Amino acid sequence: PLESGNSNYVQNFADISNTGIEAELNAEIFRGNDFGWSLGFNIAANENTLDKMNTDGLTTSESFSFEEGKPVWHQRGYKVEGIFQTQAEVDAANAGAPDGTYFSAMTSPGDYKFVDLNGDGEITRDDDYTYLGTSQPDYFGGFNTSIRYKNLTLSANFVYSVGGVSYPTELGVVSFGRPDQNIWKQFTDSWTPDNTDAKYARTLVYGNFDNGQPNERELSDLSYLRFQAIQLTYSLPNSITSKLGVNDLSFTIAGNNLWTLTDFEGLDPASIGPAASRFSKFTQSPYPISQTWSLGLNLNF
Repeated sequence: PLESGNSNYVQNFADISNTGIEAELNAEIFRGNDFGWSLGFNIAANENTLDKMNTDGLTTSESFSFEEGKPVWHQRGYKVEGIFQTQAEVDAANAGAPDGTYFSAMTSPGDYKFVDLNGDGEITRDDDYTYLGTSQPDYFGGFNTSIRYKNLTLSANFVYSVGGVSYPTELGVVSFGRPDQNIWKQFTDSWTPDNTDAKYARTLVYGNFDNGQPNERELSDLSYLRFQAIQLTYSLPNSITSKLGVNDLSFTIAGNNLWTLTDFEGLDPASIGPAASRFSKFTQSPYPISQTWSLGLNLNF
C-alpha cells in the first residue's frame, strides 16, 4: 500500500507443483568368508510445472521463460527448418512476408531458416517462439558395485542422467566469431559456400545477431553416463597387524572422474545451474573436470 512508503514489494507471482519418485535397490549377490559381491542402483524422476502465474512486473525476456503447464525456466526459441543456401531462397522468403522482410534485412545465405509456426510469412518472437525443452532430466541416478576377495576390496560408482537440454555457453555463435578467443571444434561444422551440409549457420567476426537467437539447433542433449569413482583397498591380515601393534592397517588407491559418455557438445553436461532457475538455461562457465588419482593409508590403533 502507498501509506507504507515503499515503491515496490516482493510477492509470489506463480503457483508451482513438483511431483517425483525415487527408488533404490541394494543387493548382496554373494557373501562368503573369502569372497563377496554387492550391487546398488537408484533412480529418481522429478517434474515441476507452472500451474498459474501473474505476469505483471515480469520483463519481456523473463515472461518468455514462463508458461502455464510447462516447467519453470524452460527453453524457448525458434524451430529450425534448415539453412538458407542461396540468395534466391532468401529472396523467396522475403517475397512471402507481408512487409517484404521474412526475418531481418541482414538475412543472407548461410543463416538459419526458422519455422514460421503461424504461417503469416514472417518470423517474429511473439508468434514463432515455442517450447524447446527443459534442462530437467527425464530421470537420473547411479549404480555401484563392490567386490571383495580375501583382503582386497574393489568398488566402483557410476552416475547417469537421461534427458534435458541446455545451451553450452562456451559454444555460443557469438564466441565462434571472436578473433580474441579460442575456436571450438564445432566451428568447422558452420556453414560456408564449401560446407553447405553444416549443422550450424555461418559465423561472422563478433557474431551474427540473427543466428544468435535462441533456437533448437544450438541446444545440446544433457544426457550422460559418468564413471564417477573407483577404489581398490588392501587390508593387512590380523596376523601382521597384531605384530605391528595396530588394530587395522589398509592401503587405498582411488580414482575420480574417470570418463564420461555423452553427446553434449560443451565441456560438462552436469555444469548447468540449479534446475528450475534461470541458471539452468545455460552451462555456467564450466571448467574441464579433472581426473584425479590418490593414494591413502588408514591406520587404527
